[in-house]
Amino acid sequence: MAYRHVKLGDTVIGVYFHFIENEKRFSIFFTEAKPQYLVEISPSRLMEEKEKMHEMYPGRVFSDIDVEFNALYTEIPSLLFKKDIITFHGVLVEMNNEGYLFTGDSGVGKSTHAGYWTEVFSPDARIINGDKPLLQINEGGVFGYGSPWMGKENIGINQQIRIKAICFIQRNTNNSVCPLKNNSETVEKLIRQTMIMGREQKLLDLFRWYKNALNYVEIYQLDCTNSKEAALVAFKGMND
Repeated sequence: MAYRHVKLGDTVIGVYFHFIENEKRFSIFFTEAKPQYLVEISPSRLMEEKEKMHEMYPGRVFSDIDVEFNALYTEIPSLLFKKDIITFHGVLVEMNNEGYLFTGDSGVGKSTHAGYWTEVFSPDARIINGDKPLLQINEGGVFGYGSPWMGKENIGINQQIRIKAICFIQRNTNNSVCPLKNNSETVEKLIRQTMIMGREQKLLDLFRWYKNALNYVEIYQLDCTNSKEAALVAFKGMND
């Protein structure tokens, strides 16, 4: 077992790793700073998580490495939220020193669309996190951070960026961008993309967090095709 200090957002967590593979997944976030929390996945907790994963995905085989990684994912976001850090389901792209956060239903093509940005706007665009970036409000803005949870493509870096816009993606036969209102419906859509255990018990706190965040970021909806043109339309629509 290895013990490491991991800095996520501005919060440091001491993590005990049973498997070197998971230690490596977190390695770019290691720090010497003093931890504010400690996390260790016990053998009984591993067994509990494995049973839960088999119930959710019957017929699939999970290694103990995957089970520990998933257990850390269920434990750590709740600790981060105690420090007002959100674990968000989306792809965070940096472009010209500004952050663009793409979200939407699973399978809608967030990673594909973000990949077009890195192609069309190369070398000015890069992906900071490909699946679950961290969000934090500070210094009069919303900042996005990399996290160990980078998606199946495993794309991500240890970097932070001030977020200019959050964009909901949905597939269509044409490319168009429209702003969304800062209202309860928009906040509820954002909450649904928040990755945290016991979300139902934290709705009021999450609602307040996002209402505050919407004072600093713009919200859009992108209807798009699976094409590089969609990246051009998205960038122009969020900057006109």
